[in-house]
Amino acid sequence: MRSYKQGLEAFLKTHTYKETEIGGHRFRYLFCGHGSRVLALFVGGLGRQELWFPYVNDLEKDYRILTFNYPDSCRTNKELLTLPSMD
Repeated sequence: MRSYKQGLEAFLKTHTYKETEIGGHRFRYLFCGHGSRVLALFVGGLGRQELWFPYVNDLEKDYRILTFNYPDSCRTNKELLTLPSMD
């Protein structure tokens, strides 16, 4: 059985994170998988999206997966909620 670190290293070799800017804040995100339904996996607290990798591996066969880190430049939940739309 491989360690968490080994599993994450293997995952990062096959999954490419991207970045986008919304309202002057940089978001690092992963959008991967197959299927017509999208699952959004939100991190909690100060967590990072890499914690989801075991679940992404299992779910991406049947679903598109979106997960992202909250930008460090947003200091409050209210600031996150009031970001402008990407439209």
